[in-house]
Amino acid sequence: MAYLWKPGKISAIKLATAITSVDDEADISGEISGTSNTYENTQAYMKNTTVAIPAGAVEKQDLLGVDTNGFQNAELEDKPFENATISGTLVLHNVEVLETFYYGDGTTATDTGVTGTTYQAGILSSSGRKDCAILMTLDNGLTTTSKKKINVLLNNARITKLGDVKISGPDSHFEVDFEATCLPRDFYMQFLTGTA
Repeated sequence: MAYLWKPGKISAIKLATAITSVDDEADISGEISGTSNTYENTQAYMKNTTVAIPAGAVEKQDLLGVDTNGFQNAELEDKPFENATISGTLVLHNVEVLETFYYGDGTTATDTGVTGTTYQAGILSSSGRKDCAILMTLDNGLTTTSKKKINVLLNNARITKLGDVKISGPDSHFEVDFEATCLPRDFYMQFLTGTA
């Protein structure tokens, strides 16, 4: 019987600055622990998420002649893999999580009694948009050799969408959609078993 992963089995969705070198021989869930700009409670604001694994298209190349069975001679040609993407819906809250990666550093806002940061899309600040690492970890919660863990990492990812800000009704709450993408070489999917 298949094991059903439930929303509560997401032990972490972490967002951090891009990882310089990913050690894919280790448990990559520890790759961004202690990293600056780490937002380990991102999952607490998330209502859903979709990870699109890089698609690898294959095309048929027709060749001259036919084979011994009368079929057109042909070969399959592998095309380059597409980017990986992660998308989801976040509950709009009162602290910045994705903004500094999407907009850049922003402008310091100071006035009598208030401090903060103002962000605007399209302003090419000195930092510009920042690459980030997004890690999603599924954990079945066991501490025995039956422990199962899945890590999905998008490294050197760029957030491509941060909006729309929307509310579904007068008795609901505000939400914001987001999407990020990375190159196939920066996408990792890791299946682990054990007590580590």
